[in-house]
Amino acid sequence: MFWKVEGAAWRRYAALSNLRTSDTAEHDRFRHEQLAAATGGRVTSSKDIQTSKDFEAVMLALATIANDPQEIERWTAQPERRMRWLTEQALKRLEWVTGQPHDWTYVQGIFAHMRLPATLADCPAELAQKVFVALETHLARYFKDACCRPVDAQRAHALGAPWLSDAADRHAHPLWERAMVQNADTTPHRPAYDHHKPRRKHHADQRGFYAR
Repeated sequence: MFWKVEGAAWRRYAALSNLRTSDTAEHDRFRHEQLAAATGGRVTSSKDIQTSKDFEAVMLALATIANDPQEIERWTAQPERRMRWLTEQALKRLEWVTGQPHDWTYVQGIFAHMRLPATLADCPAELAQKVFVALETHLARYFKDACCRPVDAQRAHALGAPWLSDAADRHAHPLWERAMVQNADTTPHRPAYDHHKPRRKHHADQRGFYAR
């Protein structure tokens, strides 16, 4: 994905600048300069891109240079699509935990002060992010009361397990057991969930998730 768009951007830039596309030194310089410009100087190598925000900014910048309408539209709308999807998932987990319907009407009711649009589809990314954070905070209270790690709950929900507020019931349920075992396997040496200990913010992949 990255290299396809980057290659198209480089070829167009080289043609406009009377450079040879085979000039690897100029190609590397072009790539590093575009990465730095798109991320405010935080990133100069594709291997160092650590956040979706930086990745989307880089892809939009390269798509613009490549003059690719499809890629420009894709990366312009990407933050909105991501935040809307995350908000929808948070509402589904609230329905799962409470057994009550939670839709955009519910969101508009409890967050009336935000002056939300009529539908989630019309909600800009920045506003949808605020809603998502508020919903996740609300969910965290349920998980804390049930002594349940959010990561286990998210996995159990994805597996189709019913919400179980009692820890003994969760350990006895095969889908919950599968969720907790899989989470333990994918995060070795992870300590037990502690609601009172601040959790360290981490990136998707410290080695460069978006490097191709």
